[in-house]
Amino acid sequence: AAEKALKALLCLRDIDFSRTHDLENLFNRLLGSGSLPRLSSSHLRPLTPYAVDFRYDDEVVFLLSTDEMRETVDLLLRFVEGELNN
Repeated sequence: AAEKALKALLCLRDIDFSRTHDLENLFNRLLGSGSLPRLSSSHLRPLTPYAVDFRYDDEVVFLLSTDEMRETVDLLLRFVEGELNN
């Protein structure tokens, strides 16, 4: 969800991006393009393995608590939804 939200915001702002699952990289592409959620790219770093490593592996490793993950993703999704509705 976080990856798709960042890519939606990049498209909305007409910013090119490569084919990647790296949330930190996607977020950093947004720097200087307008307002951003109250996050830094380092907030998204722990989510990236969920986008790649754990998608294709049977082993489940928790890098964040459910609450930490939900808080970060909810903040990002609310921000992008607001930007899309403007």
